[in-house]
Amino acid sequence: MVTYRVVACLVAVLAVAPDASAQSSPPQKPPSTSTPQTPAPRGAQKGGDDLAIAESLFREGKAAMREKRYDEACSKFAESNRLDPQTGTLLNLAACHEAAGKTASAWGEFNEVIAQAARAGQHSRVDFAKQHASAVEAKLSRIKLTAADPSAASGATLKVDGKIVGAASIGASIPMDPGPHRLEVSAPGKRTRETPFTVPEGPSTTEIPVPSLEDPSGTPEKTETAGGGGEEETPAKKDKAGAGSGKRTLGFVVGGIGVAGLAVGAIFGASYLGKQSDYNKCTGFCGGSEAADRDQKSSAQTTGWIATAGFGVGIAGLVAGAILIATAKPTEKSAAAVRVVPAFGPKESGLSLQGNF
Repeated sequence: MVTYRVVACLVAVLAVAPDASAQSSPPQKPPSTSTPQTPAPRGAQKGGDDLAIAESLFREGKAAMREKRYDEACSKFAESNRLDPQTGTLLNLAACHEAAGKTASAWGEFNEVIAQAARAGQHSRVDFAKQHASAVEAKLSRIKLTAADPSAASGATLKVDGKIVGAASIGASIPMDPGPHRLEVSAPGKRTRETPFTVPEGPSTTEIPVPSLEDPSGTPEKTETAGGGGEEETPAKKDKAGAGSGKRTLGFVVGGIGVAGLAVGAIFGASYLGKQSDYNKCTGFCGGSEAADRDQKSSAQTTGWIATAGFGVGIAGLVAGAILIATAKPTEKSAAAVRVVPAFGPKESGLSLQGNF
């Protein structure tokens, strides 16, 4: 009889022991009364390398969190959760974002933890996440997208920091982490607009206007004709007009060279005539010797050759310039006119270029 009681007590102790240990960790979901199924081991669908990296990143994130290096800790938690999604990792990521002041990210993650932990029967995690989600919600920063023409904005694609925001979000209050952000608006056949904006710390609501979109550059422009009508200025017409203007400019340059050549010819021609006249007046050797006479004659001849070359270049330049100007299509009502006018004075002579440019 005594032996039976001892055995009964031992059985009772062994039956109570698991319940005592369960109180130190979050309660687990009660076992189902249906046919038991063997749960798939953690990471059955993941590679061993991913699990190892995820675990290493999680531990490094915890260490960075203790040292309040929140940016580093949050990035490690986020990558660990990407490689091996776990409710505990997501909970640590939410707490990290809360500590870093990224209230919108933390609020969304705490609410996701609530849903995951409730499905798993992890009531302590549900209570913890609810408490922090409520505290973060009171400090949320929000933005409100406003559009002057909601119907036009409804056909556009809106992106905030590269993530698409539905057109239904226009006018709604959207939680957003404090700090700098960028709004991008695009639509088919329109020029994409980007608008930077900064969200202050909460609680706050910042209105962000959605910019209107314009047609892309390069659309043909209309220019007024002489009769007041409108005509499309196509690229071919622009090129044609530019070619005519360039040809006319080249004509003026060549004509200017021609005028300069005529001026040189006139100056040296006058000098040649003077030297030749002096030489002809000499009786015997000019300058008193045969060598001096020869030098004076050579100098007069050289001056004459320069004058002849100047007149040749001048005439050729004027003719070529006139041809270029005449064959260039006019771009204005008044056609350019060029004329050469001789100029004589008591001490100098030459030619001047006059005309309408």
